[in-house]
Amino acid sequence: MEEFLFADFGFSKKETILVYSGNKGYHVHVRSNALRELRQDERRELLEFVNGPKKDLLVRSKDERHAVLRGPTAESKGWHKKFYCEAEAALADPKAAGFSKPKTAKIEADRKWATAALAKGNWGFLPDLEKVWERVWLETKRKHALNPDAQVTLDLARLIRLPGSLHGGTGFAAAIVDRPDFDPLKHALAFSMKRTEAVRTSDAFIVELGGEARTVKAGENEVPEAVAVLLAAKGKLA
Repeated sequence: MEEFLFADFGFSKKETILVYSGNKGYHVHVRSNALRELRQDERRELLEFVNGPKKDLLVRSKDERHAVLRGPTAESKGWHKKFYCEAEAALADPKAAGFSKPKTAKIEADRKWATAALAKGNWGFLPDLEKVWERVWLETKRKHALNPDAQVTLDLARLIRLPGSLHGGTGFAAAIVDRPDFDPLKHALAFSMKRTEAVRTSDAFIVELGGEARTVKAGENEVPEAVAVLLAAKGKLA
């Protein structure tokens, strides 16, 4: 997420916060005047960008003697840069990247030459490399592509949950993610794990909340307030 927001789109950390939604997902809040006027078409472009191009970024052509394969350079930006960096990493370990034994030997014999060729956009410095680059491209997409909720991103009328508000489906708070070990089952609880409530359930459950697993048996139970609210929100009370 950060590579898109900061490196590709140029936002600052002061303009962005990551917020747990209170249920299954997370929201990125970007507080920038530059985004306030964006309509659906512009939002769709952002969505398509973070999802990544459908095809690799290589240009195939021919000269008088052989096929020419051109691609991103060391100066590229955006997805071109991501693809280039993954290809550069592949040259550091060509065998693991799927290069044939002869090509691996050539690259390892003169890695500086291969890396310099790639940096200039020459992705065909050896013949028949397309299948290797196809695998590298798939790995690039796997590692870098995001799959945000398109409906939420594009819908201008949809409200984004405010930090601190409650989610009716869980009783959890929409919480700002401000720590690397953030765990919504611990850090987004709006109700107490110390105060208790009496509840009745028709079925037995195991509820993991607040860093502990708790068995809720069918019938009467005395459970922490946060557990009681979660069961009520999920429609589990008798």
